[in-house]
Amino acid sequence: MPYCRFSQVDRLAPLLTQWLRDLRKIADRARDLQKRPKPIYLRIPAHPDAWKLVGYEVGLWVSEKLVDGLFCESSFTRVEVHLNQQKLPDSILRKVDMTYRLVDQQSSAHSITPYGYAYDFHLDPARYPRRGQNRLRVKLLRRDPEIAGKLALVRVDCRIQYRRHRHFEDQPIEY
Repeated sequence: MPYCRFSQVDRLAPLLTQWLRDLRKIADRARDLQKRPKPIYLRIPAHPDAWKLVGYEVGLWVSEKLVDGLFCESSFTRVEVHLNQQKLPDSILRKVDMTYRLVDQQSSAHSITPYGYAYDFHLDPARYPRRGQNRLRVKLLRRDPEIAGKLALVRVDCRIQYRRHRHFEDQPIEY
């Protein structure tokens, strides 16, 4: 979905809805020509208050049948991650959205789990894991009350990438 500045939302929200109308017409034509469904699914914030804020006219989209389904995602759940009693700041975090992943359209189960986000922290040397045991703690700060189901920490991975030899760098380290 296109994004815009908050100051442009009121002016551009109708443009987004018109874009969805045009997309629906194209999808319907393709469905008729190819004799296969061409569903349109959108990811939206879970809270209706956020829809207006970002210019999503969800009520219109549904009433005009512009979409076949909506994936509601929570932006209100917050966690805090500590490694060896050091809080990992959001500035080194990259959240990887895994709320919906399509595997194979021909299979009976199109999506795979777990759903949610992968938290990818790019650690600086001060936060590197220690030799031996390391302790990871994840603290739930706020849970979105609109999202049902269990919250779970599914897996913890540690990927270590070693520096290449200094002579293989674009700008070798000088001693």
